[in-house]
This record gives sequence, structure tokens and C-alpha cells, in this order.
Amino acid sequence: MYEFQVLPVNLAPNFLVTFSWAMQANSSLAAFWTMARILSDADVLLKVQAEISDALATSNGIFSLEMLQQLPYLGYCIKESLRLHANGIQLRRVMKDVEIAGFNVPAGHDIIICPVVVQNDVRLWKDAEKFNPSRFIEREKTNSGASAMANPNDLSRFDFLPFGHGRYSCPGNVFAMNEMLLFLSMMFHNFAMRLVNAIPSADNTKLVGVQHAAPAAVCRVFHVLKQPLST
Repeated sequence: MYEFQVLPVNLAPNFLVTFSWAMQANSSLAAFWTMARILSDADVLLKVQAEISDALATSNGIFSLEMLQQLPYLGYCIKESLRLHANGIQLRRVMKDVEIAGFNVPAGHDIIICPVVVQNDVRLWKDAEKFNPSRFIEREKTNSGASAMANPNDLSRFDFLPFGHGRYSCPGNVFAMNEMLLFLSMMFHNFAMRLVNAIPSADNTKLVGVQHAAPAAVCRVFHVLKQPLST
């Protein structure tokens, strides 16, 4: 059982700076990839637009936290985009001697985890190269994360690591998801958009730390305001 404590006042500015950096370094790129992926698939785009319209109909046209909670499919699109365009590396320190793939790693050593490799591994993900948000519907039904707690040998809980895992996972994961849900739902509701050119490949040479890969070429989106901006 985790014990939650109030953040000391003297540490609050550090967390605010970290959140601000993460919004620029990660959320903006993740939102770009999600938008581009949705616009590249007409069926997915129609589902996203219909879900946003239905959610706004029940919230009197107001973008609120309650309204965002009614956008599961858009959330799946974000997760699928995070899977395909994962962050570069995650660093973890080994707390006790462990054997990994036949190699003995002594306690105190550091290991590097590469989500961009894990989350595109065809042994873990069916049709790994395809953008398929619906794969997360079944994933939530099976609730593999909860079952893995009862079975430590179940590695399925380690195949999706956009925010890390365990006690040192990203503290801003809920904030980031809601931030992207808000931005994307407002964009798809208020603007008619289409890709001008094809989705560029990712430039994985730009991967640094938790940074997501930037596009390797320009990706232009034509957009026109459909109606006065909603609040």
C-alpha cells in the first residue's frame, strides 16, 4: 500500500518546471502524432468526431473534465499513437542481482529500457506497424495490468511503457492524458482538417531521454474554422 504525502512547499517550483518542460517536450509531439494518425484514417476520424459531438451534447457544449471522461475512443487513439511513437529510453537502477536474457546484472548497475522497441515488437503486438486504436478496447476488458499483479511472470504489463512503470513512473501521466484529450477534442470539434501530405516517418536519431521522436519531414495540415470557438 502506497502512502501519499503532501508535496513540500520548497519542492513545488521544481515540479512545476518539470511539468512545463514535459508539456513542451512530450505532450506537444504526442498530440501531433495522434492528430496526424487520426487524420490519416477516415473511419477513425469519423468515430472521434462522433464521440466528441455526443460528449458535448451531454455537457451543454462545455469542455470540462466530466466531458473528457466521455471520450474513451479518443483516449485509445492517444495510447495507440504513444505506442507507435514511443519515447526513447528509460533508465532504471537494479536493486538486487538479477539475470536478464542470460546475463547477470549485479545490484547497483543501471539498465536502459527502450520503449520504442518494446512497443513495436511483433512478438508482443499483433500487426504492430498498424494504427489500430481499438486494440486497447480488448486490452481494458482483459485488464492485463491487474492480472499481472497476481502473476509476476506475466510480462504483458511491461509491453506498454509510455509513462514508465512502477513507483518511478511519470507523475504527470493523468495530467498529460487529459491535456491531450482537451487539445485534440477542441481541435477536431472546432476545425475541419485534412492532411496535405502523407505522415512522415519518425526521426529516431532525435530520441533523447524521455523525448519522443520528431517527424523526419514537414507534415502540413489544412484547417478551417467550422464555427465560433467553443469554451
